Amino acid sequence: MSDEQDKPAESNAGIPQPDIPKPSIPKPTIPTPSIPKPDIPKPSIPKPNIETPAAAKEETAAEPTPPKDEVKPAAEPVAKTDDAPSTSLLDTDEFAEAAFKERALAGLIDWAVWLVLYIVLIDYVAYVAATAYMLTRDTLPFLNGQSIGKKVMKLRAIGSDGKDLNGNWQKGVLRNVLFLVPLGGLVELGILYLKDSDNKPLLRLGDEWFKTEVIVVNEAPNLEQ
Repeated sequence: MSDEQDKPAESNAGIPQPDIPKPSIPKPTIPTPSIPKPDIPKPSIPKPNIETPAAAKEETAAEPTPPKDEVKPAAEPVAKTDDAPSTSLLDTDEFAEAAFKERALAGLIDWAVWLVLYIVLIDYVAYVAATAYMLTRDTLPFLNGQSIGKKVMKLRAIGSDGKDLNGNWQKGVLRNVLFLVPLGGLVELGILYLKDSDNKPLLRLGDEWFKTEVIVVNEAPNLEQ
């Protein structure tokens, strides 16, 4: 029995088995469903119509219309004060400028007074007195603010602001201080001569630096003190 059972196994071993291909079953293609989006319109919410109160309407109607830009009138010029006049007194008809010859003669007379004081008085006192006279000659109260030379020639030194130099020691001394410098008097005389030749105002250095002028006074001038 065992032999018979082994025979079919041996006989099947020599027979080739057929190569049967496996069937290919295609996968079904399921299309994706297209679901349309619902077209939902936006709700239109009407704006509330809030009425303006009657009082607010009246205030709005009562508001005046803003005026148009008005052209402002030009500001009036500020009146100038007497303390700072813009023009020289020599430009007015009230005062006349001293001529070169008159000023030169007045200066020579003052230098003669200086020489007399220097000779008559004693050494140191003479020099101090003569120097003091040359510096303060246009401000001495007992001479009414005129040097001896200017009194003789009827001249007067005044400030450009129209004020008398009588008692104005600072301005009177400063305008004459250049005469104490060696040859300072000749320099001032030369400047006056050149300006007279060019028909310019006769203002020497002392006049220009310290704002003074020399005028003719036939009568007592109406000057500010």
